[in-house]
Amino acid sequence: MNKKLIATVGAAAFALTMSASVSHATMIAQPGETMGVALGAPLPEGVFAVDLEDYGRRDSAGGPGNFRDLGVNVPLIAWSTPWTLMDSRIEVLYAAPFTHLDSSSAGGLNRLDYYSQLLAVNIAHDFGNGFFAGLLLGIRSPDSFLHVDYVAADIRPSFGYTANGYNFVATFYYNGAFGSKTGNTGLDNGRSDAVAVDLTATKKFDKLELGFVGNASTDVNDRSDNLYANGVNIREGHVALGGLIGYDFGRFTVQGMVTRDVAARGKAIALNGSTSEKETRGWLRIIVPLWVAPKAAPAVVARY
Repeated sequence: MNKKLIATVGAAAFALTMSASVSHATMIAQPGETMGVALGAPLPEGVFAVDLEDYGRRDSAGGPGNFRDLGVNVPLIAWSTPWTLMDSRIEVLYAAPFTHLDSSSAGGLNRLDYYSQLLAVNIAHDFGNGFFAGLLLGIRSPDSFLHVDYVAADIRPSFGYTANGYNFVATFYYNGAFGSKTGNTGLDNGRSDAVAVDLTATKKFDKLELGFVGNASTDVNDRSDNLYANGVNIREGHVALGGLIGYDFGRFTVQGMVTRDVAARGKAIALNGSTSEKETRGWLRIIVPLWVAPKAAPAVVARY
């Protein structure tokens, strides 16, 4: 059971937060948050608590905002319902993340605040022999902390293989706003729909899990960012690679990851062509099953 939870309850630990760096694509969800988990693999019926903490630092604090460090923490509850749709498990997920954004400039922004909440339904299907696929359909609440003063869609198809101790997963994101963003109540004036992908390739050795992870993101279209320069069209993006180590302690599971950008395209780079916006980020995930439905007892067959 616990080995299954590492791969599948961890799917609920996808954090559902803001962009991993102000320099990355204008994702509302955080690129990298589903690394190490199999979002499309069905959970056993039950209720699960997950917390994902991560903190990253850019190489330099370029651009007029001088934004460099970003920490994210996401408490999440996942309810794997007893209901199915065409043999696919229906799961309900709710996350209320909060973030800590640091500015390196004197008198700059240094703020801890709640961020855009998410309510989602995940439809997960087991094809057998370790293969699975799923589709998460979510909606995110408006928020004035950064650039989310609109209602947004969060859509994530996921595919992979989880069997024989292996966990090979690809989860894709699409974040898009309903309607246009107006005004400048947060850091960004202007928005772009964005896409991302998280990749996982790990192997379990009894209770120990080791492997590789990665993520990438990009804006779908250019956007004008008046915070940095009027009329400058910027399409942000990044690619990050790293490693994972996890351990099943029985009552709970812990995963740790470190990623490093190998490519980045951001605001400061677009404006002055010289500032590095590559980021190093550490991740810590804790998975705790609160209640798992007992398996039905086998039917008794009378013998005469």
